[in-house]
Amino acid sequence: MDIETHAAALARDELRRLLAATLSPDKASVDTAAAGLDALSSDPRFPLAILAVAAGDDDHGMRVAAATYLKNFTRRNLETRLCSSEVYKEFRDQLAQALLRVEPAILRVLIEVFRQVVEKDFVKDNLWPELIPQLKLVIQSSNLISPGQHPEWNTINALTVLQSVVRPFQVHLLLSMLLAFF
Repeated sequence: MDIETHAAALARDELRRLLAATLSPDKASVDTAAAGLDALSSDPRFPLAILAVAAGDDDHGMRVAAATYLKNFTRRNLETRLCSSEVYKEFRDQLAQALLRVEPAILRVLIEVFRQVVEKDFVKDNLWPELIPQLKLVIQSSNLISPGQHPEWNTINALTVLQSVVRPFQVHLLLSMLLAFF
């Protein structure tokens, strides 16, 4: 194992240890773990690492803790310093892929992260033009629409992703209608 791989493995182990500690009933342990996670978050690839835990095969509590921390981290940092633009695009794409595969409990948390990303990149900044064509392909190829083609792409998850993309436009339309009425 080379030094970089060893360092990455140690960082993954530390991330998992800290996430597990956030599940403790002891407030001091949770506070210490949160401070440790905040320190790890300075790594430019942190969003990818925590997403990997949330969408991975760790135990359910660990995945929920990772998804929840990622949701809060994204809320705090999306507009300022989530990560570099190259890592951010990779994160955004991996998040979209993860949403198609995760179980419902994790989907409910990660979809909040995705909504933040969609609001910023797709709605406000118009930086994700390929999102709708890719989502259309995913839905057409998902497990209930085309069984056997991509069994790992859950149709219900894909429709939930679609709903999160459409939702900001529904709000804007409703506000426009209300403003026109008054």
